[in-house]
Amino acid sequence: HGEAPRHGEATRHDGAPFDPDATAVGGGGHRGAAAADAARTAVAHPLHERFLPPPGPVEPQRVVGGPAEPRTPGVVGPHRPGRRKLLVPLAGIAVAVGAAAPVLGTAVVVLLALPLLATIGDSVAHRLRAEHGVASGWAEQRLAPGALAPARFLRNALVSLVRATPMIGVGAVLLAGWYGLDNLAEGSPVVDWALRAIGALVVGVIVGTARDGSGRFRTGLGLDHLVARWVPEGRTTERMVVIWLVATFVVAGAVWLSPDPFPLP
Repeated sequence: HGEAPRHGEATRHDGAPFDPDATAVGGGGHRGAAAADAARTAVAHPLHERFLPPPGPVEPQRVVGGPAEPRTPGVVGPHRPGRRKLLVPLAGIAVAVGAAAPVLGTAVVVLLALPLLATIGDSVAHRLRAEHGVASGWAEQRLAPGALAPARFLRNALVSLVRATPMIGVGAVLLAGWYGLDNLAEGSPVVDWALRAIGALVVGVIVGTARDGSGRFRTGLGLDHLVARWVPEGRTTERMVVIWLVATFVVAGAVWLSPDPFPLP
């Protein structure tokens, strides 16, 4: 049962003598320190949470004479610093193109832009899995991400089309109604704004539902990769200024031009 504490000696809650030079982490020094080291290793890369198992819970660190200060992992995902700075102009460009040309804009977003973003996410996940020795399949173990990019792009285009099918169907119904309105009130400003609203609605919903992606459609991971490169630590870089200027011109042009469902000769 151990020795009884001497008179005036501080004790822990379990009755054992308290060592003022020791720093307890969690339930014990060695166990708590190991958990903290494991958590720091697991969040060394800001994108790990999306494809690696999350680290176990890390208990707060208690320092003698001070309040508890929990160890929190780095911010990732939808709340990553600077994510909105990049997401807003890119979404604005997509919605503006959809409002000016609903059919063509939807096709570009669904079959080109989103599959490209998901393919970037696949390449990021490929590299990180290879670095940690958890690559799956023969191709991923022996081939570079660039070699698999074309096949992944085609697969992502198919997945993107399947994911967007409900909104494409809604857009087709709305567009059929718009053609009827156009025959009744040809040349009316209401007809043009109705077409803009249809295109903006369809493309906006498709982009909004794809901003975080999924395990099979990694648009969210691709967006996080672009944020890490173009908006490091949430800072506004020259590249971001250019992107915002381009978005402004595209939105202004979409408002100035007369909308057309499919503006091709």
